[in-house]
Amino acid sequence: MSDESVPVTARSASEYPSEIRVLHVDDDAAILDLTREFLERAHERISVTSVSDPTTVLDQLGTADPHCIVSDYDMPALDGLELFDQLQEHGVDRPFVLFTGKGSESIAADAMSAGVTDYIQKGGTDTYDVLANRVLEAVQSQQRKVIARQAVDHYTALVETSHLPVYHYDEAGRIRYANEAAVELFGEESVESLVGEEMFDYHPPEHREKVRSRVERLRTGDKVSPTELRFSTEGSTQVAKVSCAPTAFDDDAVGQTIAHDVTELQESERELAQLREIITEEFKSVDAGLWKHRVDDDRITRYGVSSLLGLEPDRLSDSFDSFIEHVHPDDRETLREAYVGASERGESFNVRFRVEQAADEVRYLEDRGHPVTDDEGRVTQVIGLLVDVTDNEHRKRQLERQREQFESIATTLSHDFQGPLQTLKGRLELARHSGDPREQVDEARSITARLEELVDGLARTVRAGKPVTDVEPVAVDAVATDAAHARSFPTDDLTVAADLTVEANRDALHRLFENLLGNALDHGGEDVSVDVGRLPDGFYVEDDGVGFPGPVADSLFEFGTTTAADGTGVGLASVKRIAGSHGWEIEAVDGDRGARFEITGAEVLPSNRDSKPTSQ
Repeated sequence: MSDESVPVTARSASEYPSEIRVLHVDDDAAILDLTREFLERAHERISVTSVSDPTTVLDQLGTADPHCIVSDYDMPALDGLELFDQLQEHGVDRPFVLFTGKGSESIAADAMSAGVTDYIQKGGTDTYDVLANRVLEAVQSQQRKVIARQAVDHYTALVETSHLPVYHYDEAGRIRYANEAAVELFGEESVESLVGEEMFDYHPPEHREKVRSRVERLRTGDKVSPTELRFSTEGSTQVAKVSCAPTAFDDDAVGQTIAHDVTELQESERELAQLREIITEEFKSVDAGLWKHRVDDDRITRYGVSSLLGLEPDRLSDSFDSFIEHVHPDDRETLREAYVGASERGESFNVRFRVEQAADEVRYLEDRGHPVTDDEGRVTQVIGLLVDVTDNEHRKRQLERQREQFESIATTLSHDFQGPLQTLKGRLELARHSGDPREQVDEARSITARLEELVDGLARTVRAGKPVTDVEPVAVDAVATDAAHARSFPTDDLTVAADLTVEANRDALHRLFENLLGNALDHGGEDVSVDVGRLPDGFYVEDDGVGFPGPVADSLFEFGTTTAADGTGVGLASVKRIAGSHGWEIEAVDGDRGARFEITGAEVLPSNRDSKPTSQ
């Protein structure tokens, strides 16, 4: 038994139809019976219909509907090749196997030349195994062709109706096929006018070598990644993102391309980028920014927000955490709850919070968020406006300090002036009735001098509370030394951190040191010494005097508060007003040696030198 006579039952049944119908044509009834018996025994799915008259085959095709036709060659009415030609003329597309007892090289050559599927010469019983195998192979091959043809039909229908341009091309770059969308992309009038043209000519010169390279890579089987290409048509240029691959349906083509016209998309992206740039620049000028929070993917798009945080644009990602890490720790939870309330419960919010910038600078921002919902009422995004309100916050605090100051002055006028005025009134009344009024007049003069001191102190306090505008880098050691001379404070007892420089109004800072050094003399005596040192965001002034009586420290900066017998209570009140006018804070604490005043919130310029006495 030859290799081709391997039992066909060894093949996988899934490779064939559930019933393989064979139409066998032969004028010998015995051969018909024998062939049917062998073929049906060879494979359980084979079913044979026998026909002895070849002239009736066309009539029986509708009933038999064969998958394969097996025919003898030498038959009186019609030979096998004539039958094959007749079937071809009627458009019958079935595998046709010539199974004949009269064999010759001439007949075999004519059969294969005519296009029959196979040629087998009758012989022993082994021949029927060969015939069964050839029938199965022919049916299987036909099945594949049908499936492939259906795939091509489906592909063609899909491509023809697609709005995406699709075109095939050969290794020379000539277009072999194009759909209507491709015709429009290439700027041609019809498919006929485009097919046969070299596609390189439809690209600008700077892109042609790139296109040639992609065609060559397809020809050699290399993978080609999607890219963007420009298509030049009369009077315009289109941009398309193209994906290329070998084509499985066109033997004349080496590749196919599917293009997606992105011209309008790119133009929209350019306009959007320009709009973003304009918005960002505009918001920089007004210290404001916009943001949009998409709830579904928890991403935030921002315009002009980075500059409000003192950051470069690429330092802030699209997450909420990257933003909130710049918020003052004490304000983070409030802001987080506001965002959650907006995205989960649809609640608008208006939150003011602090952000920490470089060089320990603290700024105040106000965030206003509003939820956006879909038709079903679900929050899809939250949009917001972020505004820098630092100046507003400082003005608010300044007004609050001024209000407190005026309330303090009013209290002083009604309380501290009341005693001296009553005493003055009494002295004048005694002088009017006294025989020698000089003693009473001298007492009255003393009282008026005291009142003048109080009035001067009030005026200084009011002036100290006015916001300063003309600030500059001021060397603290020089100003403190000048203030020491003005208050007759021994400079040998004054030590100032060297190269300590702050942004301040020089005259106001001079008055601040005058008052603090005067306070040290008033409470510590002539032997008191004072140190001025550096803090991360300011400086301190500390003496080696008696320190603070505990309860008094809380009210030291109120106008009229003093522990000195002849004090007016305006010096430290003025110090507080001067600090406030710069946007600073001042706090009285017990130092290691005595009274210590810490001024914070100041802009301290970098230093690299140690402390030194200011004695001269």
